[in-house]
Amino acid sequence: MPRMLKSMLLLALLPLAAFSDPEKPSVRAIVYQVWVVESGLEMIHGGGRWIREVHLADANISFNVEDDRLNCFVPEEGRYAERKSGAGSAPAVETVDPHSPRRLGEIDVEPGFVSSLQRLLKQRDEAREVAKKVLEEAPPLEK
Repeated sequence: MPRMLKSMLLLALLPLAAFSDPEKPSVRAIVYQVWVVESGLEMIHGGGRWIREVHLADANISFNVEDDRLNCFVPEEGRYAERKSGAGSAPAVETVDPHSPRRLGEIDVEPGFVSSLQRLLKQRDEAREVAKKVLEEAPPLEK
């Protein structure tokens, strides 16, 4: 899909902040620094890069934008859990895995945007189910 078309689709799906309901308070979101790789080969050869990922804990949704592509998903359990080590009342954060997610801070997100992400995930799930049914009727793979 051409990059321009992706951008237009993204703009059509997500409302602008100016149209959000001023009566609703903003939603707190946590920003993480996450290490990503494009393939197993890249991982084997030590490739990859850091990206910023936003987690909306109350909605249990995370998103990031890479190469003009919105990646929106329900994170797996424990994705952002800090790894603790040491003894005593204030355990230190472990530094063994340099690629574990790192909390960068918090930001405010418009509630309308959160609703758009929820609708997007629901539409994607519905489309996936329809696609599965369509593929059941499609000719089988040749062996």
